[in-house]
Amino acid sequence: MSATATRSRALRFAAPIGALAVVIVLGVMFFPKARVGLANCAGHTGPASFGVPYALSLRADGGTVVSTVDFDRRLWRAVDGRVARNGLVPASATVLDGAVTLLNAQEATFSSDAAYATLLPVTPADGCASSVVVRSGRPLPHR
Repeated sequence: MSATATRSRALRFAAPIGALAVVIVLGVMFFPKARVGLANCAGHTGPASFGVPYALSLRADGGTVVSTVDFDRRLWRAVDGRVARNGLVPASATVLDGAVTLLNAQEATFSSDAAYATLLPVTPADGCASSVVVRSGRPLPHR
């Protein structure tokens, strides 16, 4: 077999692979995967319904929330990092069991018999990385 025939056979094999690679690169550039709010940090939980409470164990140190919440496909943090307690649990309690509820597209609340906090979505400007992430659970029955 001559060198020209070998080169021609190699080109016939490589050309479709190269064309496929170009199509994939262009597809990724022009059709990026769907994002949850371009300005929000993505979480791993599924979508939430408005007004439905979802089980959540929030980590706190006194009146300070020390966890980021993974809820409604986004990461959320308590406003000013604070949680209001009503005295039904000891101040030394580090886990507050309750529910998170989506009020609107940009606000959620954590509530329990002992505490309350307003949550806002985390943006890249806030820094998406966090030390502790707690995930919301199943929807709870309405009270």
